[in-house]
Amino acid sequence: MFRGALRHAPRRILQLLKDNGSATEYLPKPEDDLEMVVKVVFELMNLALYSQIALEIDPGELFGFWEEHLPASKKVWNSLLAAARAGDYDTLKSQICEII
Repeated sequence: MFRGALRHAPRRILQLLKDNGSATEYLPKPEDDLEMVVKVVFELMNLALYSQIALEIDPGELFGFWEEHLPASKKVWNSLLAAARAGDYDTLKSQICEII
């Protein structure tokens, strides 16, 4: 069962929870934490936008929010997510330093 910050949960976990419910079992991966870091950076850079889900607990709603606001078409977020999902700590760190 997922025990992290649901609003920052990685896409794959939100998808599992959305499809299978809160009791869903999964195997955590380091890449999950890195994707959560990207979402925290997004939150810090977009506080007003993030406030839309600040109290949200429905995985489907959260999944939809992130799909809309971190789409592959937005180069900076796509690049950060790609590094996170690849477990590429160095690239992710470098890219985050460039945008903050």
